[in-house]
Amino acid sequence: MHVETVHLRFADQQEAIRALVAAGVSCPLNGDGTLKLPCDGVAEGVPFALNLLFGTGTLQHQTIETGSFEGEAIALTAPTPGFHLNLCWHGPLPQGLRPYAV
Repeated sequence: MHVETVHLRFADQQEAIRALVAAGVSCPLNGDGTLKLPCDGVAEGVPFALNLLFGTGTLQHQTIETGSFEGEAIALTAPTPGFHLNLCWHGPLPQGLRPYAV
């Protein structure tokens, strides 16, 4: 079976929870209602693993600005809007998650 890692972007964590549940992907929630990640399981007979992108759910992109660190010029970054997840999926991605794939 083909295993693929898919990067998913949602407006926020609540949208992610709704879309994942609708696709049959169930992860436990913390006491504050946020996803308890990483998690893995089986959704409709398909194994999966889900985790935050870069451990935070935040993707950084390079800006046109530069800074200096120890005398070296470095590119500055800013967060990309959205809540970002990595999904390891063993098979075709569910139709309901395809709009969120980046």
